[in-house]
Amino acid sequence: MQETFQQLMKYIHGMWQYRWYAMAFAWLIVLVGWGAVMLKPDRYESTAQINVDTDSLLKPLLKGLAVQTDVRQRLDLMSQTILSRPNMEKLVNLADLAVDITDQEEKEHFLNELAEEIVVKGDSSRANLFSISYTNKDPKVAKRVVGALLDIFVDNTLDEKRKDTEQAQQFLDKQIREYEQRLIAAENRLLEFRRKYTGFLPGQEQGFFAQLHQVQTLLTKARMDLRREQYRRDELRQQLMDARYAEGDSGVNPQTSALDERINLLQEQLDEKALRFTDEHPDIQALRRTISELKVQRQRELSMATPDRKDSSPYVQELKLALGSADAEVAATQAIVDEYQQRMAQLQ
Repeated sequence: MQETFQQLMKYIHGMWQYRWYAMAFAWLIVLVGWGAVMLKPDRYESTAQINVDTDSLLKPLLKGLAVQTDVRQRLDLMSQTILSRPNMEKLVNLADLAVDITDQEEKEHFLNELAEEIVVKGDSSRANLFSISYTNKDPKVAKRVVGALLDIFVDNTLDEKRKDTEQAQQFLDKQIREYEQRLIAAENRLLEFRRKYTGFLPGQEQGFFAQLHQVQTLLTKARMDLRREQYRRDELRQQLMDARYAEGDSGVNPQTSALDERINLLQEQLDEKALRFTDEHPDIQALRRTISELKVQRQRELSMATPDRKDSSPYVQELKLALGSADAEVAATQAIVDEYQQRMAQLQ
């Protein structure tokens, strides 16, 4: 311990003895360092932060089908996009850099150095936040370079988004066509299945032609019932007219019987053609139109010929009640005929 203390005191005595030399050497180092710092040119850094939407429109469409990129891959993609050779050449023109370089080799060297000086960093807290920085001795040049990089990036981003939108639209159109073809194929298979097993499916205990024949039979029977009810109604109307005429009601016009005969004749023709043609046939439409016009004319003549008075005869009152019941039966039977005609049209 005593020897260590003596050696330490010896070192302190030596340092104190040569203190002026040490101070002079330190001042020399300081002066040289200050001179070097003063002679070193100023460097100005320009930085810009951008929030990049790197999510593609195809991402939700390709969910589960493609591998999604992570933050590191996004940063590499960002750097490659900005520092690509076409963008560097565009940057030189936008920022007015090295306009006097004509040699191709010098130009390549300058572009490589420029790309190395541009720094692209990502933010660890936010995946889509990136920063672009560039350092130069001229602050205006640094600002122009970063501004030009932002313009280039915005233009490239718009082009990529436009291409992304077109790709998404093409992808959706392709999917729609595929699903449309699948739907058509499925409908064709269903149609073929129904054709093959017609009559065996639930609700089709009898065959198609059997159903058509049954509806035609029911329609023929309903038309016969309608014709019978119309004959009964016309007979009651004629009896009512004769009874009123017998009571001295000279306002009754017996000529309405001629209209009834025409209506009955046209109705028979309509029933005959309805068995062979559909409701859209011109002959059937013309017959129905003529019958409607004759019925309107008959009703008009009947209303003009029959005065609005109270019939006193019980027989006449009974005929009027029977005629009203007959009109109701004709309307109900006509509704049944229309229903069967619609069913047959659907089957046809």
